[in-house]
Amino acid sequence: MRPPGAPTAALHVLGPSAGGIRVHVAELARRTTALGWAPTVAAPAGVMDGVLDPARDGVEVVALGTTADWSARRLLGLRRTLAAAVDGYELVHAHGLKAAVLTLSLRGSLGRSSRRSGRRRTPVVVTLHNDMVGTHTGIGARLRAFAQRSLLRFADHVVFVSQADADANRRVVPDDRRTVMMSFAARPEPRAGRDDTRRRFGVEPDAPLVVVVARLHPQKDLGMFLRAFAATRGRVRDARAIVAGDGPQHEELLALRDELGLTSSVEFIGATDAAADLMASADVVAISSRWEGGPIVAVEAMQLGAPVLMTDTGAVAELARGSGAAVLVQPGDVDGFAAALTDLLVSPDRRTAVAGAGRALAEAEFDGAALVHRIDRAYRRVLDRR
Repeated sequence: MRPPGAPTAALHVLGPSAGGIRVHVAELARRTTALGWAPTVAAPAGVMDGVLDPARDGVEVVALGTTADWSARRLLGLRRTLAAAVDGYELVHAHGLKAAVLTLSLRGSLGRSSRRSGRRRTPVVVTLHNDMVGTHTGIGARLRAFAQRSLLRFADHVVFVSQADADANRRVVPDDRRTVMMSFAARPEPRAGRDDTRRRFGVEPDAPLVVVVARLHPQKDLGMFLRAFAATRGRVRDARAIVAGDGPQHEELLALRDELGLTSSVEFIGATDAAADLMASADVVAISSRWEGGPIVAVEAMQLGAPVLMTDTGAVAELARGSGAAVLVQPGDVDGFAAALTDLLVSPDRRTAVAGAGRALAEAEFDGAALVHRIDRAYRRVLDRR
Protein backbone atom coordinates (compact mmCIF):
# COMPACT_ATOMS: atom_id res chain seq x y z
CA MET A 1 0.00 0.00 0.00
CA ARG A 2 1.21 3.48 -0.89
CA PRO A 3 2.24 5.49 2.19
CA PRO A 4 0.03 8.54 2.92
CA GLY A 5 1.28 11.57 1.03
CA ALA A 6 3.46 9.55 -1.35
CA PRO A 7 3.16 10.29 -5.09
CA THR A 8 0.75 8.13 -7.09
CA ALA A 9 2.57 5.93 -9.60
CA ALA A 10 1.33 6.33 -13.19
CA LEU A 11 2.65 4.64 -16.32
CA HIS A 12 2.41 6.35 -19.72
CA VAL A 13 2.57 3.95 -22.67
CA LEU A 14 3.17 5.13 -26.23
CA GLY A 15 4.33 3.60 -29.46
CA PRO A 16 6.62 4.92 -32.19
CA SER A 17 6.29 8.70 -32.43
CA ALA A 18 8.42 11.23 -34.21
CA GLY A 19 6.24 14.22 -33.56
CA GLY A 20 3.57 15.73 -31.38
CA ILE A 21 2.51 12.73 -29.28
CA ARG A 22 5.91 12.15 -27.72
CA VAL A 23 6.34 15.89 -27.10
CA HIS A 24 2.95 15.99 -25.38
CA VAL A 25 3.66 12.92 -23.25
CA ALA A 26 6.99 14.40 -22.13
CA GLU A 27 5.37 17.66 -21.04
CA LEU A 28 2.42 15.86 -19.41
CA ALA A 29 4.77 13.67 -17.40
CA ARG A 30 6.85 16.65 -16.31
CA ARG A 31 3.86 18.70 -15.22
CA THR A 32 2.07 15.93 -13.33
CA THR A 33 5.06 15.46 -11.03
CA ALA A 34 4.04 18.75 -9.38
CA LEU A 35 0.50 17.46 -8.83
CA GLY A 36 1.33 14.41 -6.77
CA TRP A 37 2.08 11.87 -9.48
CA ALA A 38 5.18 9.74 -10.02
CA PRO A 39 5.12 9.16 -13.80
CA THR A 40 7.09 6.65 -15.82
CA VAL A 41 7.11 6.61 -19.62
CA ALA A 42 7.28 3.28 -21.49
CA ALA A 43 8.06 3.69 -25.19
CA PRO A 44 10.14 2.08 -27.94
CA ALA A 45 13.83 2.59 -27.41
CA GLY A 46 14.94 6.07 -28.48
CA VAL A 47 11.46 7.57 -28.91
CA MET A 48 11.78 9.94 -25.94
CA ASP A 49 15.37 10.94 -26.72
CA GLY A 50 15.70 14.70 -26.91
CA VAL A 51 12.31 15.50 -25.37
CA LEU A 52 12.63 13.98 -21.90
CA ASP A 53 15.66 13.88 -19.62
CA PRO A 54 15.06 11.44 -16.72
CA ALA A 55 17.68 13.02 -14.47
CA ARG A 56 16.56 16.60 -15.10
CA ASP A 57 12.81 16.02 -15.32
CA GLY A 58 12.39 13.41 -12.58
CA VAL A 59 10.58 11.04 -14.94
CA GLU A 60 11.76 7.47 -15.48
CA VAL A 61 11.84 6.18 -19.06
CA VAL A 62 11.76 2.44 -19.82
CA ALA A 63 12.24 0.83 -23.22
CA LEU A 64 9.26 -1.03 -24.60
CA GLY A 65 10.85 -2.90 -27.44
CA THR A 66 12.03 -1.12 -30.57
CA THR A 67 10.11 0.74 -33.24
CA ALA A 68 10.18 -2.41 -35.40
CA ASP A 69 8.45 -4.37 -32.64
CA TRP A 70 5.40 -2.10 -32.97
CA SER A 71 4.44 -3.34 -36.42
CA ALA A 72 0.96 -4.86 -36.65
CA ARG A 73 2.37 -8.38 -36.93
CA ARG A 74 4.67 -8.10 -33.95
CA LEU A 75 2.67 -5.85 -31.64
CA LEU A 76 1.17 -8.53 -29.41
CA GLY A 77 4.66 -9.95 -28.94
CA LEU A 78 5.29 -6.98 -26.67
CA ARG A 79 2.59 -8.11 -24.21
CA ARG A 80 5.08 -9.96 -22.03
CA THR A 81 7.42 -6.96 -21.91
CA LEU A 82 4.60 -4.60 -20.97
CA ALA A 83 3.10 -7.04 -18.48
CA ALA A 84 6.39 -7.04 -16.59
CA ALA A 85 6.55 -3.23 -16.70
CA VAL A 86 3.03 -2.30 -15.58
CA ASP A 87 2.76 -4.12 -12.26
CA GLY A 88 2.95 -1.77 -9.30
CA TYR A 89 1.37 1.24 -11.04
CA GLU A 90 -1.93 2.64 -9.83
CA LEU A 91 -2.95 3.99 -13.23
CA VAL A 92 -1.89 3.37 -16.84
CA HIS A 93 -2.35 5.99 -19.58
CA ALA A 94 -2.09 4.68 -23.15
CA HIS A 95 -1.40 7.29 -25.84
CA GLY A 96 -2.66 6.39 -29.32
CA LEU A 97 -4.46 3.35 -30.68
CA LYS A 98 -1.48 0.98 -30.88
CA ALA A 99 -0.59 1.67 -27.27
CA ALA A 100 -4.25 1.23 -26.34
CA VAL A 101 -4.47 -2.12 -28.14
CA LEU A 102 -1.38 -3.37 -26.36
CA THR A 103 -2.35 -2.05 -22.93
CA LEU A 104 -5.99 -3.14 -23.03
CA SER A 105 -4.97 -6.63 -24.17
CA LEU A 106 -3.56 -6.94 -20.64
CA ARG A 107 -6.61 -5.42 -18.97
CA GLY A 108 -7.52 -8.55 -17.04
CA SER A 109 -4.05 -8.92 -15.52
CA LEU A 110 -3.17 -5.27 -14.83
CA GLY A 111 -2.29 -4.80 -11.20
CA ARG A 112 -2.35 -8.53 -10.45
CA SER A 113 0.02 -8.25 -7.50
CA SER A 114 -2.05 -5.35 -6.15
CA ARG A 115 -5.21 -7.46 -6.31
CA ARG A 116 -3.51 -10.19 -4.32
CA SER A 117 -3.20 -7.60 -1.55
CA GLY A 118 -6.91 -6.74 -1.80
CA ARG A 119 -6.83 -3.86 -4.31
CA ARG A 120 -8.70 -3.66 -7.60
CA ARG A 121 -7.51 -3.86 -11.18
CA THR A 122 -5.33 -1.00 -12.41
CA PRO A 123 -7.49 1.40 -14.49
CA VAL A 124 -6.54 2.37 -18.05
CA VAL A 125 -6.92 5.84 -19.54
CA VAL A 126 -6.66 6.16 -23.34
CA THR A 127 -5.95 9.32 -25.32
CA LEU A 128 -7.26 9.16 -28.87
CA HIS A 129 -4.67 11.44 -30.45
CA ASN A 130 -5.77 10.75 -34.04
CA ASP A 131 -9.32 9.57 -34.70
CA MET A 132 -9.02 8.12 -38.21
CA VAL A 133 -12.70 7.17 -38.42
CA GLY A 134 -14.19 9.14 -41.29
CA THR A 135 -10.86 9.68 -43.03
CA HIS A 136 -11.22 6.61 -45.26
CA THR A 137 -14.04 4.88 -47.11
CA GLY A 138 -15.03 1.32 -47.91
CA ILE A 139 -14.90 -1.93 -45.97
CA GLY A 140 -11.51 -1.10 -44.49
CA ALA A 141 -12.89 2.08 -42.96
CA ARG A 142 -15.87 0.24 -41.49
CA LEU A 143 -13.63 -2.39 -39.97
CA ARG A 144 -11.32 0.30 -38.57
CA ALA A 145 -14.27 2.13 -37.03
CA PHE A 146 -15.63 -1.07 -35.48
CA ALA A 147 -12.22 -1.98 -34.04
CA GLN A 148 -11.65 1.49 -32.61
CA ARG A 149 -15.05 1.73 -30.97
CA SER A 150 -14.82 -1.78 -29.57
CA LEU A 151 -11.47 -0.90 -28.06
CA LEU A 152 -12.70 2.31 -26.45
CA ARG A 153 -15.48 0.42 -24.67
CA PHE A 154 -12.85 -1.27 -22.52
CA ALA A 155 -11.04 1.89 -21.43
CA ASP A 156 -11.88 3.27 -18.00
CA HIS A 157 -11.59 6.84 -19.33
CA VAL A 158 -10.94 8.33 -22.77
CA VAL A 159 -9.31 11.67 -23.55
CA PHE A 160 -10.40 13.14 -26.89
CA VAL A 161 -8.34 15.97 -28.35
CA SER A 162 -11.33 17.55 -30.10
CA GLN A 163 -15.04 17.92 -29.47
CA ALA A 164 -15.76 16.43 -32.89
CA ASP A 165 -13.94 13.22 -31.95
CA ALA A 166 -15.79 13.07 -28.64
CA ASP A 167 -19.15 13.58 -30.35
CA ALA A 168 -18.39 10.88 -32.92
CA ASN A 169 -17.82 8.39 -30.10
CA ARG A 170 -20.61 9.52 -27.77
CA ARG A 171 -22.49 6.22 -27.96
CA VAL A 172 -19.38 4.30 -26.99
CA VAL A 173 -17.91 6.62 -24.36
CA PRO A 174 -20.46 8.37 -22.11
CA ASP A 175 -19.87 11.83 -20.64
CA ASP A 176 -18.67 10.56 -17.26
CA ARG A 177 -15.92 8.49 -18.91
CA ARG A 178 -14.44 11.12 -21.17
CA THR A 179 -12.45 14.34 -21.15
CA VAL A 180 -12.06 16.69 -24.12
CA MET A 181 -8.64 18.30 -24.01
CA MET A 182 -6.18 19.46 -26.62
CA SER A 183 -2.69 17.97 -26.40
CA PHE A 184 -0.11 20.43 -25.11
CA ALA A 185 3.64 20.86 -25.11
CA ALA A 186 6.25 23.14 -23.64
CA ARG A 187 6.17 26.62 -25.15
CA PRO A 188 8.75 26.77 -27.97
CA GLU A 189 11.72 29.04 -27.44
CA PRO A 190 13.64 30.18 -30.54
CA ARG A 191 17.38 30.12 -30.13
CA ALA A 192 18.22 32.42 -33.02
CA GLY A 193 16.74 35.60 -34.44
CA ARG A 194 14.93 35.99 -37.73
CA ASP A 195 17.86 37.31 -39.75
CA ASP A 196 20.31 34.72 -38.41
CA THR A 197 17.87 31.89 -39.09
CA ARG A 198 17.20 33.02 -42.64
CA ARG A 199 20.91 33.45 -43.25
CA ARG A 200 21.56 29.91 -41.92
CA PHE A 201 19.08 28.42 -44.40
CA GLY A 202 19.99 30.62 -47.35
CA VAL A 203 16.79 32.69 -47.42
CA GLU A 204 16.96 36.38 -48.30
CA PRO A 205 15.75 38.73 -45.51
CA ASP A 206 12.77 39.96 -47.53
CA ALA A 207 11.90 36.75 -49.40
CA PRO A 208 8.37 35.43 -48.67
CA LEU A 209 9.02 32.28 -46.61
CA VAL A 210 6.63 29.39 -46.00
CA VAL A 211 7.62 26.82 -43.38
CA VAL A 212 6.21 23.32 -43.00
CA VAL A 213 7.11 21.21 -39.96
CA ALA A 214 5.72 17.74 -40.52
CA ARG A 215 6.46 14.07 -40.82
CA LEU A 216 6.80 13.07 -44.47
CA HIS A 217 3.81 10.75 -44.32
CA PRO A 218 0.62 10.43 -46.43
CA GLN A 219 -1.46 11.83 -43.55
CA LYS A 220 0.29 15.20 -43.93
CA ASP A 221 -0.56 15.40 -47.67
CA LEU A 222 2.59 17.27 -48.56
CA GLY A 223 1.98 16.48 -52.20
CA MET A 224 -1.04 18.78 -51.97
CA PHE A 225 1.14 21.45 -50.36
CA LEU A 226 3.73 21.22 -53.15
CA ARG A 227 1.07 21.56 -55.85
CA ALA A 228 -0.46 24.54 -54.06
CA PHE A 229 2.95 26.15 -53.60
CA ALA A 230 3.69 25.68 -57.31
CA ALA A 231 0.49 27.59 -58.10
CA THR A 232 1.41 30.30 -55.59
CA ARG A 233 4.81 30.73 -57.21
CA GLY A 234 2.98 31.82 -60.34
CA ARG A 235 2.05 35.04 -58.51
CA VAL A 236 4.75 35.29 -55.82
CA ARG A 237 7.80 34.38 -57.84
CA ASP A 238 10.39 34.89 -55.11
CA ALA A 239 8.55 32.73 -52.53
CA ARG A 240 10.58 30.05 -50.77
CA ALA A 241 9.48 27.03 -48.75
CA ILE A 242 11.36 24.98 -46.18
CA VAL A 243 10.01 21.58 -45.13
CA ALA A 244 11.39 20.25 -41.84
CA GLY A 245 10.83 16.58 -41.02
CA ASP A 246 11.62 13.01 -42.02
CA GLY A 247 9.41 10.15 -43.06
CA PRO A 248 8.65 7.39 -45.55
CA GLN A 249 7.66 9.73 -48.40
CA HIS A 250 10.98 11.56 -48.58
CA GLU A 251 12.10 10.32 -52.00
CA GLU A 252 8.58 10.52 -53.46
CA LEU A 253 8.19 14.13 -52.37
CA LEU A 254 11.61 15.12 -53.68
CA ALA A 255 10.65 13.67 -57.05
CA LEU A 256 7.35 15.57 -57.07
CA ARG A 257 9.12 18.79 -56.09
CA ASP A 258 11.50 18.45 -59.03
CA GLU A 259 8.67 17.50 -61.40
CA LEU A 260 6.80 20.69 -60.42
CA GLY A 261 9.86 22.83 -61.11
CA LEU A 262 10.37 23.72 -57.44
CA THR A 263 13.89 22.37 -56.98
CA SER A 264 15.42 25.76 -56.23
CA SER A 265 12.52 27.14 -54.22
CA VAL A 266 11.55 24.25 -51.87
CA GLU A 267 14.13 22.71 -49.56
CA PHE A 268 13.61 19.54 -47.55
CA ILE A 269 15.98 19.77 -44.59
CA GLY A 270 15.00 16.66 -42.60
CA ALA A 271 14.54 16.61 -38.86
CA THR A 272 16.04 19.69 -37.22
CA ASP A 273 16.48 21.32 -33.84
CA ALA A 274 15.73 24.66 -35.49
CA ALA A 275 11.98 24.14 -36.03
CA ALA A 276 11.05 26.92 -33.59
CA ASP A 277 13.58 29.28 -35.20
CA LEU A 278 12.16 28.56 -38.64
CA MET A 279 8.53 29.05 -37.64
CA ALA A 280 9.37 32.31 -35.88
CA SER A 281 11.11 33.49 -39.07
CA ALA A 282 8.31 32.43 -41.43
CA ASP A 283 5.77 34.60 -43.19
CA VAL A 284 3.39 31.64 -43.12
CA VAL A 285 3.42 28.26 -41.36
CA ALA A 286 1.48 25.79 -43.51
CA ILE A 287 -0.25 22.55 -42.44
CA SER A 288 -1.79 20.51 -45.25
CA SER A 289 -2.92 17.37 -43.40
CA ARG A 290 -5.72 15.12 -44.59
CA TRP A 291 -6.70 14.62 -40.97
CA GLU A 292 -5.40 15.66 -37.58
CA GLY A 293 -6.15 15.18 -33.91
CA GLY A 294 -4.51 18.04 -32.09
CA PRO A 295 -1.59 19.29 -34.19
CA ILE A 296 0.86 20.72 -31.68
CA VAL A 297 2.87 22.38 -34.45
CA ALA A 298 -0.10 24.68 -35.15
CA VAL A 299 -0.18 25.77 -31.51
CA GLU A 300 3.58 26.30 -31.47
CA ALA A 301 3.39 28.46 -34.57
CA MET A 302 0.67 30.58 -32.97
CA GLN A 303 2.67 30.94 -29.78
CA LEU A 304 5.64 32.11 -31.87
CA GLY A 305 3.54 34.76 -33.61
CA ALA A 306 3.50 33.14 -37.05
CA PRO A 307 0.37 33.23 -39.24
CA VAL A 308 -1.04 29.72 -39.71
CA LEU A 309 -2.62 28.34 -42.87
CA MET A 310 -4.05 24.89 -42.27
CA THR A 311 -6.61 22.38 -43.43
CA ASP A 312 -9.89 22.42 -41.53
CA THR A 313 -9.42 19.28 -39.47
CA GLY A 314 -8.67 18.57 -35.82
CA ALA A 315 -8.88 20.39 -32.53
CA VAL A 316 -6.96 23.56 -33.44
CA ALA A 317 -9.07 24.19 -36.53
CA GLU A 318 -12.18 23.49 -34.47
CA LEU A 319 -11.26 26.27 -32.03
CA ALA A 320 -9.99 28.63 -34.74
CA ARG A 321 -13.20 28.64 -36.78
CA GLY A 322 -14.72 32.09 -36.82
CA SER A 323 -11.94 33.62 -34.73
CA GLY A 324 -9.47 34.48 -37.50
CA ALA A 325 -6.75 32.64 -35.55
CA ALA A 326 -5.84 30.58 -38.62
CA VAL A 327 -6.78 30.54 -42.28
CA LEU A 328 -8.69 27.31 -42.90
CA VAL A 329 -9.03 25.37 -46.15
CA GLN A 330 -10.76 22.04 -46.74
CA PRO A 331 -8.40 19.02 -46.83
CA GLY A 332 -7.23 18.16 -50.34
CA ASP A 333 -8.28 21.51 -51.86
CA VAL A 334 -5.18 22.46 -53.86
CA ASP A 335 -6.73 25.53 -55.48
CA GLY A 336 -8.16 26.80 -52.19
CA PHE A 337 -4.87 26.28 -50.39
CA ALA A 338 -2.94 28.05 -53.16
CA ALA A 339 -5.34 31.01 -53.13
CA ALA A 340 -5.16 31.35 -49.34
CA LEU A 341 -1.37 31.06 -49.33
CA THR A 342 -1.04 33.67 -52.07
CA ASP A 343 -3.37 36.02 -50.21
CA LEU A 344 -1.29 35.77 -47.04
CA LEU A 345 2.05 36.21 -48.79
CA VAL A 346 0.99 39.37 -50.65
CA SER A 347 -0.79 41.00 -47.68
CA PRO A 348 1.30 41.98 -44.64
CA ASP A 349 -1.78 43.37 -42.87
CA ARG A 350 -3.59 40.06 -43.31
CA ARG A 351 -0.63 38.17 -41.88
CA THR A 352 -0.45 40.50 -38.89
CA ALA A 353 -4.15 40.05 -38.15
CA VAL A 354 -4.01 36.24 -38.37
CA ALA A 355 -0.85 36.07 -36.26
CA GLY A 356 -2.35 38.27 -33.54
CA ALA A 357 -5.56 36.27 -33.37
CA GLY A 358 -3.56 33.04 -33.31
CA ARG A 359 -1.40 34.19 -30.42
CA ALA A 360 -4.52 35.18 -28.47
CA LEU A 361 -6.13 31.78 -29.10
CA ALA A 362 -2.98 29.94 -28.02
CA GLU A 363 -2.83 31.86 -24.77
CA ALA A 364 -6.52 31.29 -24.04
CA GLU A 365 -6.91 27.64 -25.02
CA PHE A 366 -3.55 25.87 -25.10
CA ASP A 367 -1.84 26.73 -21.82
CA GLY A 368 -0.27 23.53 -20.48
CA ALA A 369 -0.31 24.82 -16.91
CA ALA A 370 -4.11 24.97 -17.06
CA LEU A 371 -4.72 21.90 -19.22
CA VAL A 372 -2.73 19.55 -16.99
CA HIS A 373 -5.28 20.09 -14.24
CA ARG A 374 -7.98 18.60 -16.48
CA ILE A 375 -5.95 15.42 -16.79
CA ASP A 376 -5.27 15.39 -13.06
CA ARG A 377 -9.02 15.62 -12.33
CA ALA A 378 -9.74 12.83 -14.82
CA TYR A 379 -7.10 10.58 -13.25
CA ARG A 380 -8.49 11.12 -9.77
CA ARG A 381 -12.08 10.47 -10.88
CA VAL A 382 -10.93 7.19 -12.40
CA LEU A 383 -9.17 6.17 -9.20
CA ASP A 384 -12.21 7.14 -7.11
CA ARG A 385 -14.44 4.87 -9.21
CA ARG A 386 -12.37 1.77 -8.53
